[in-house]
Amino acid sequence: MGIPRNLRAAALVAAAVLLGLLTLQGSYALWSAAASAAPGAVMSASFDVTLAGPSTPSTNMTLAAGQPAIVSVNPSGALTPGNAVYSSVSVSNNSDAGGQFNISVNTGAAAKSNVAPGDLKGQSVTITIPLTATQLCGVPSGCA
Repeated sequence: MGIPRNLRAAALVAAAVLLGLLTLQGSYALWSAAASAAPGAVMSASFDVTLAGPSTPSTNMTLAAGQPAIVSVNPSGALTPGNAVYSSVSVSNNSDAGGQFNISVNTGAAAKSNVAPGDLKGQSVTITIPLTATQLCGVPSGCA
């Protein structure tokens, strides 16, 4: 003689309830666990880029008030028609974030000022070249 169908169903429900209770008891033990920790310090990172010219001290590329920094350079010679003059600007990463950060530097279009119409001979000319530096954060697409 076999086990009646109602008895099998009751045994299956009892097994499911027992399994559920065991599972809940185990997860309750995880929910009620407590661990104490002392408060920590949260520090922000600085992602500064510094500029320096041959005769200019190092300065952050963006100043505290958000204005761009200005670096004055002296050309390698006199600016004369048909001849190029050169100077250098050092751009470096000054991040304290504790990682490897590469910098991509791009130049904008040059703008002249203090130019009188006609001949430039004997005049002081100011040529402004905007620089844009991007920290790449070690990935090709840059910082997100």
